[in-house]
Amino acid sequence: MPERVSGPVTLTVNGRRHEVPDGARSATVRRTWHEDTVRLELPRALRAIPLPDRPEAVAFRYGPEVLAGLCDEGRRLVGDPARPETLLAPDEERDPFAWRGSWRARGQDRGLRFVPLHEVEEESYAVYFPVTPRR
Repeated sequence: MPERVSGPVTLTVNGRRHEVPDGARSATVRRTWHEDTVRLELPRALRAIPLPDRPEAVAFRYGPEVLAGLCDEGRRLVGDPARPETLLAPDEERDPFAWRGSWRARGQDRGLRFVPLHEVEEESYAVYFPVTPRR
């Protein structure tokens, strides 16, 4: 299981659930396979990943996706990287009935939008942001 999994993993074969212990690194299903359907659900969460040599600067990941902050200058965020949900919130402005996978900075001086890095085309962006604790 990838290290990014943020909760209980669900594994089903033909709709029948197979136990995956919390924290397991792998799961094994032994059977004779024939036109079976396997479904593996890996829950994901927003995480702040610090730079190894500058722990006050973080990148944000949502599951396997690295998020890019759309900005054309260096930006500093204020908050607690141990609780990234206090720094970013899901962006649901365009469609209140469907989440598009983008995020907005929360509680900052100015707005800042984050999108999956692979979606950035011709926009200026940053991946790592210094974070100052809120006082």
